[in-house]
Amino acid sequence: MPRRHWVKLWGKELFARAIVGAGLSQMSSAAHRLLLGGRRLLVVSYHRVVEDFAAERSRGIPGLLVSTVTLEQHLRELARRYEIVTLGKALRELGSRAKGSDLAVITFDDGYADVAELGLPVLQRLGMPATVFLPTGFVGTERRLLHDRIFAGLVDLLAPGGDPERLRGENREPLLTLLERGLDSSRIVDVLLAAVPERQLLRIVEDLERVSGRREADLPPGSRLLDWQQVRDLAGSGMDLGTHTIHHRVLPHLTRDELRTELEIPRQTIRERAGVESLDFAYPNGWYNRAVIAEIVATGYRSAVTTEARYNGPGGDPFRIGRFTLWEGSSLGPGGYSQAIASCQLDGTFSAIGIPRVVSGLAPGIHERPVALRDNRTVNTFARPEATHARRDGPVSTGAQPASPRRAGGPPAPSTADPLPS
Repeated sequence: MPRRHWVKLWGKELFARAIVGAGLSQMSSAAHRLLLGGRRLLVVSYHRVVEDFAAERSRGIPGLLVSTVTLEQHLRELARRYEIVTLGKALRELGSRAKGSDLAVITFDDGYADVAELGLPVLQRLGMPATVFLPTGFVGTERRLLHDRIFAGLVDLLAPGGDPERLRGENREPLLTLLERGLDSSRIVDVLLAAVPERQLLRIVEDLERVSGRREADLPPGSRLLDWQQVRDLAGSGMDLGTHTIHHRVLPHLTRDELRTELEIPRQTIRERAGVESLDFAYPNGWYNRAVIAEIVATGYRSAVTTEARYNGPGGDPFRIGRFTLWEGSSLGPGGYSQAIASCQLDGTFSAIGIPRVVSGLAPGIHERPVALRDNRTVNTFARPEATHARRDGPVSTGAQPASPRRAGGPPAPSTADPLPS
């Protein structure tokens, strides 16, 4: 491990110990709670759950992984500070502005199979609810998510015997440029997702798979998504099912018809295949704009979660719920799991000093303001007014044309060391 990384870990560990030892974390939490209106909602997001992080990190994007041991430690730490509730209860509590304890909601993005195989037993053992957001077009298939395909192709390309010079045409320049900068596979995935349009990304993936000779179904088994029986088992165990579109696409890039399809069909599919209603939505990669939010409201969702690393308070926007993405490294110190770092991470101390930096997922021209709908009503409280609907008889202006995620101010990973696609 590079010396700089060790220095960073020790610095973080010593800082966290000093904060906890001096009792500053409790003071910070109290002040933060007051600023938010007297009560806080922390929403956390995970992706994949693995048995052995060290063994799996070479086969999957490290920033998407959390071991079962670390997951349980995180959740126990959360339970010491918050009341763990469903997303629906959190929305009701903050919408009513009732006084009470701080709340926390657990979520999982992307619908990986190991959430059912390894994550669910941890949740059941602790008696905790969670919401799993599903990209329904991948569930029950051998298809893999784009970020996993890019990562696997890069791993093969950089392995002994791999030859980047075999890449073709327009795919060569962006990849070779990133490789020459010395970026690892995880960071290259992050940059490509943020800066390259979807069609070109698909061509890059196809070229990487041509060079490696590995098909989509040949990717490491850990990148498998849930099948529908596992989804039904999750629902039967008390987990809520949210939607994450059909194809995990960047929503501000889509036409209005494409957007409606990506929002409406997943709800129908989950209703038909799992027998439950899907009420909550997660923005793929965290990117959205005003038109996207208006369509989400019109489709009948009650909330949407971002990847903006911030707490939520009474009177917040239910369609821009802040969420902290956690992984194995979120609580990592020089000796492994750090109680002090986990404490500062989960009680809001790091957040209070700007770690991690909050990056908005809004497209250009959209400012921090309530969502104005066509009928001039607004959606800016947790209690979603049932009479408020976005009309479908014309476009909702965004103030700017959709751009690529990087130009659109799309958020990079809300952690510090590895990319975290959502």
